[in-house]
Amino acid sequence: MMKTLVMSQQLRGGVCGPAFLGSAQGGNQVVVKFAHVKPDPIDFLLQEAYIYQHQLECLQGSVVPRHYGVFSGDRRVVLVTAYARKSLDSFEGLDVETKKTILDHIITLHRNGVRHGDVGPDNITMGSDGHPRVIDFSHASAHICPGVDKCQEIIATARMLGISDALSSYHEAPRLKTQ
Repeated sequence: MMKTLVMSQQLRGGVCGPAFLGSAQGGNQVVVKFAHVKPDPIDFLLQEAYIYQHQLECLQGSVVPRHYGVFSGDRRVVLVTAYARKSLDSFEGLDVETKKTILDHIITLHRNGVRHGDVGPDNITMGSDGHPRVIDFSHASAHICPGVDKCQEIIATARMLGISDALSSYHEAPRLKTQ
């Protein structure tokens, strides 16, 4: 259980409010996203937490960062996740295999019933293990994917990465049921 959290650097703001880099007890680096007491930011943050806890639980630490929970106090609500490193500035300069891994991650999200809603370099990081992670699910929603070759977010991601031709190599896997 996290008892002490020291925030050291503001990362960026978002739909909910500011996000900070911090250290938890034991030295683990974390990201703390704040939502101030206005209904909309709190709703966005709680929706993001729900997605992490339920639809992305099996992907934590590999496709998405580990989620530690949602905490409230002093008229604020915060979401805490593992720090997955700095966001990418662009997709240019990435090798084809890394681009395919990013596309694989977005497809995996869809197969787990989640549409990210804001795919871009600022929501992809390169983990300390050298593998990409997808972050920031504040625009995410439940999704029944129509298939890799029919889904607008997947097609747009492949185009953005410059690997549209890679879509033809994907075979449809059974869709996971969402509740």
